[in-house]
Amino acid sequence: ALNVAWGTSWTLLICVPVRDGDHFGMFPVFILGNVLSLASGILVVSRLGPRVLSKTYALMTAPCCVFFPIFGFAVVVAGYITLRRIAGVWIGILMPLLLSVYEFLGTIMVAKLFMRMFLTKRKVRESYAGTNQGVIVSMAICNLHALAEGARLTLLYVDGVENPSPSILIPIVSGVLWNILLRIGFMDRFLHLVSC
Repeated sequence: ALNVAWGTSWTLLICVPVRDGDHFGMFPVFILGNVLSLASGILVVSRLGPRVLSKTYALMTAPCCVFFPIFGFAVVVAGYITLRRIAGVWIGILMPLLLSVYEFLGTIMVAKLFMRMFLTKRKVRESYAGTNQGVIVSMAICNLHALAEGARLTLLYVDGVENPSPSILIPIVSGVLWNILLRIGFMDRFLHLVSC
């Protein structure tokens, strides 16, 4: 439901004409899309979400599932677009690394928050006995991944619109190589070597 609310907010902003058939620019769509997505996400969770049994736990966990992924998405996209304009086309090589760091840091934050607010609090665990609170962690991680992929598509779109040239292939090829290296275990081996 949250992703439908976010998608609807973004679609409405992209399709609504402003004047003489023109549409909002990229940054207004980006800013308004994030604000509307956050507001609609909070509305959907408050109306359709599960019953709140521990207010402290809910108030700490809900932002981790809704706000932090959206805020991280905004930071990544705005940061990359700014770097792209300053450093040029070759910054596209770093796009996969930037998105992976966003997902990795977001996942660490979600896991730590869940451990601190749920696993170490007996009263909260007893309040939610018989429920699957791990689904909240899964939902937050899925939102982080979905928004990272959305950021990738947004950034590729912006690159393609602003620079209609073969330079769009730089972040695409970099992303393919990054995914191959991750899938064959290169990052695990690299982190093992660095941490020893």
